[in-house]
Amino acid sequence: MQRDCFSAFATKCTLAKQNYFNMYKNLLTSKLKFATLFTVLLGSASGLNAQQNALNFDGTDDYVQTNFPGILGNTARTVEAWVKLPTTTSGENLVTTWGSDNVNGGRFTVRINSVSGSYKLRIENKGGGINGNITLNDGNWHHIAVTYDNAILSNRYKLYVDGNLDVQGDISTLTNTVALTNMIIGRRINPSFGGFFNGSIDEVRV
Repeated sequence: MQRDCFSAFATKCTLAKQNYFNMYKNLLTSKLKFATLFTVLLGSASGLNAQQNALNFDGTDDYVQTNFPGILGNTARTVEAWVKLPTTTSGENLVTTWGSDNVNGGRFTVRINSVSGSYKLRIENKGGGINGNITLNDGNWHHIAVTYDNAILSNRYKLYVDGNLDVQGDISTLTNTVALTNMIIGRRINPSFGGFFNGSIDEVRV
């Protein structure tokens, strides 16, 4: 694997080996800043707001555009974040995505998906996806992680919630993420398709 950055694994990860997005607010300018990797696009009058180093997304038009292209091709990868969703959340709740909507296997997307009335972790690659089993819309913070291992023949995808394996499996379409759209936090690549996140996100790592 390219890197593991959560406590369920023994492998250590330093900031030099990852793209780390810790959300915080600059109180002097009241604008959101994210080191040098972020361009923040405020979609509404109230915009995004930061509380205790997390960003709150309104589920309507808030998102973060980065200049990080993401991990491309069929390269192994890990994506993780802290998320908090209200019990009454709705929509597709994109955590992060990058790549292309026009090529099968060309997009890499982590989101919180509605399954049988509750919201669960999901991985997609523009060609298929895998849903988790653990409910996340309970108003509490949860650590989520998705790993993709290109060196094994089965169970290439693993989904974790709070350090525990939720599900593992495969997507029939080969992952081959395209360098087209840089990493976005909080909505789909094409904003007309929505997917705006409703809740809070912090410490996104790739």
